[in-house]
Amino acid sequence: MKRYINKIAPVSLVLALALLLSGCKNTEDVGVYVQACLDYRYQKSAEKYCELTGISLSEAEEDSAELLEKSASRARELNFSSDEKYTGFADACRKILKKADYQVGETRKKKAEKSSYLVNVTYHPLNVEETIGMEYDSVLESESIPSDGETLYLGDVMTEVLDNMLETMEYGEVESMEICVKEQNGRLAIEEDELGRLDEALFGITEVQDAD
Repeated sequence: MKRYINKIAPVSLVLALALLLSGCKNTEDVGVYVQACLDYRYQKSAEKYCELTGISLSEAEEDSAELLEKSASRARELNFSSDEKYTGFADACRKILKKADYQVGETRKKKAEKSSYLVNVTYHPLNVEETIGMEYDSVLESESIPSDGETLYLGDVMTEVLDNMLETMEYGEVESMEICVKEQNGRLAIEEDELGRLDEALFGITEVQDAD
């Protein structure tokens, strides 16, 4: 049970660092809004997002810091031998997010809903979940887990696994999907369910149920 939790926690943290989004005032180019949202969500750039939503760069940075702090408690379950090891782990998660490879394409009105748009996004997927699982299982089988005699520092192992992944991960063949952008009271917004679908597509994350 404990090993199962420890295997999926890093995957969850990677996406936990994906930033939540605010709506923006209506713009003639919905695709520009989507591009700005994705660049902010995957921690590439916040400038255009701040311009469209009206939040300041300092607020955007604070939101990112707060999100990391909220995610920390779950990550700590992995047990790190030092704060430096945990920082390295969080940094690796951020770097994986930044590897998201996507391109915002054409926008069209959603026929069934006059106030909604469908925006095409092409992307090259990264199979993060499967890669983490394989690398992690390999370490467990080798039984080379750092320990102080009482605590297994699985967090240290995961930091090493993610660092190695950053050097070896390869992108899959190009794929595409449409995400829905809704307009309400003169503002555009992307619902979290839509962003979740894109998260899963970009990083090969599947919904995992906890074991009994």
